Amino acid sequence: MGEQVSRRRFLAQLAGGLGLTAGVTTGLPGCATVPVYPGSLSGGRIVLQRPELDEAMAAKRVVRLSAPGFDGTILLVKGERGEYRALDATCTHQGCTVRPTGSGLTCPCHGSSYNLDGEVVRGPAQKPLQRYNTEVKAETIEIWL
Repeated sequence: MGEQVSRRRFLAQLAGGLGLTAGVTTGLPGCATVPVYPGSLSGGRIVLQRPELDEAMAAKRVVRLSAPGFDGTILLVKGERGEYRALDATCTHQGCTVRPTGSGLTCPCHGSSYNLDGEVVRGPAQKPLQRYNTEVKAETIEIWL
């Protein structure tokens, strides 16, 4: 038979292994969670209700937009001065979906990095993310598709 392991040693090793697993998975770009904010599709634009959106973005600088009838993936970024910009989340290298990581966006497929303006920080991508015109009104934010 094998060596007996004390309960204390077993629990210490288990806790260490779980801590390592948690540290690795939270550091992976594919494991980041991006809040989804619903809007409505109207006349070639996504319309978002501003008061609720401002509240939702108080904790997160990036949200993913959804709207019935719209199949794309758009990330809405709130800048440091409170300005909004909408970026297509499709990596310009080979079409994977970028995700927020730290202070930018990263492609989990090949590692391209973008800043929150959509500009390439590190390749292999060479073109910036597509940017959508964004109109901020008193009660709504409109993303023109």
